Amino acid sequence: MSKAMTLDTLLNRAAAKERAKDDKLEIQLPGSENVLIFHRLSDAKILEIVDQIASGAKDAMLTGAMEATDHMIYASCELLQNPELHAQLGVAEPWDVVPKIFTLAERNEIGGKLFAWLGVDAIAGDVKNA
Repeated sequence: MSKAMTLDTLLNRAAAKERAKDDKLEIQLPGSENVLIFHRLSDAKILEIVDQIASGAKDAMLTGAMEATDHMIYASCELLQNPELHAQLGVAEPWDVVPKIFTLAERNEIGGKLFAWLGVDAIAGDVKNA
């Protein structure tokens, strides 16, 4: 039997959501013992990325979806945002470090893990089916 929500239940949910902002995900790099640490993105940033994916899907362009994946990888990994890294790799745009470092297959694998963790795969699926 279902129970009605209470004020305490709602407050506990809000507190749990606030704590989740500090969640981290370690992803082992393909073919490596090393891991990259990713942090949870804001809802606004996640929706921005889903919009990019939907735009690419609408235009039947995998390029747009992969660019959105690169942006998500970049935005959720502080190490990739290091200005010294950008300078040493000579990238024009900061998020260009992602394709400069990782192969297409690696970006797809990392992105898939991030999508699942952030819940983007479910949201993007709903957008594609709408």
